[in-house]
Amino acid sequence: MSDYTPELQHYQLLDLIGCGGMGYVYNGYEVKSQKPVAIKILSPECTHIEPILIRFKAEGHILRNLNHPNIVKFVEAGQEGQCHFLAMEYISGISLDSLPRSHTMTNIAMGKDLPTMEDYLSIFINCFSALDYIHKQQLVHRDIKPQNIILQGSNHFPRFIDFGIAKSLKNDKDFDEPGERLYTMVYASPEQLTSKPVDYKSDLFSFGVVMYEKLTGNLPFRGKSEIEIFIAQTKWNFPPPRQLQPEIPQKLEQIILKLLSKDPEQRYPTAAMVHGELEKLLDVIRQGQKGLAMSGIIGDIRGAVST
Repeated sequence: MSDYTPELQHYQLLDLIGCGGMGYVYNGYEVKSQKPVAIKILSPECTHIEPILIRFKAEGHILRNLNHPNIVKFVEAGQEGQCHFLAMEYISGISLDSLPRSHTMTNIAMGKDLPTMEDYLSIFINCFSALDYIHKQQLVHRDIKPQNIILQGSNHFPRFIDFGIAKSLKNDKDFDEPGERLYTMVYASPEQLTSKPVDYKSDLFSFGVVMYEKLTGNLPFRGKSEIEIFIAQTKWNFPPPRQLQPEIPQKLEQIILKLLSKDPEQRYPTAAMVHGELEKLLDVIRQGQKGLAMSGIIGDIRGAVST
């Protein structure tokens, strides 16, 4: 599969940077503008499978209509001969999956530069801003996971990059094959694992899993199959985040646990509400740090005066 390197008239493909069941992703550049791009190519064997071809074209249509700073930008979608392609902005950075997971002993021993709680809150806030925008377009992402979020620059600015199985709630037609599992099991919501209809709250559950994993270094629900993970979700006996990492603010733990509710009606109703809660928490943390800094300055002044 990796030996297949198509030639496109307006794009020069360079390196294979990803591949999956439906195709490949290359980095390259637009010949005329020399602008770097990422190009998703549908594998030749999948071009004859109608649901996959329709879904591939749908991703291009979805991206074409999205415009948000935390979402990869659409460049072009098209077909040359038998080759179907989707060109997007090339985003240089690391995946959220590559960012060290909390202050685990392994990370500390390896001397990794660990993100602060502020760093993670900023990432989460931006991600929920993107999710709020996506949901307002009446879309459900359906594949929220760290690998689908690229972090740019030293401030770890997050960008969503993959909308391959996103679904429009405006369209009742679903092109998934019967029994097909398109999501990533460990981040899937209970609704996805039991083949029930999903809405925006399914994405919120999945991002709750991401938050739990990144802050504690552990997944809340584990298993080797859909049924094992669903049973773990049903039991809901995972340790609260603060039990694994006491430095996690209590309010943040409450937010994560609400997102991970088995019953969708017990979760937050919108991404915007989570975004607002996280912004308030970040503001409280920053105000607290300013207070501590001011206390230190006052202490230094008093010490200087007394001497």
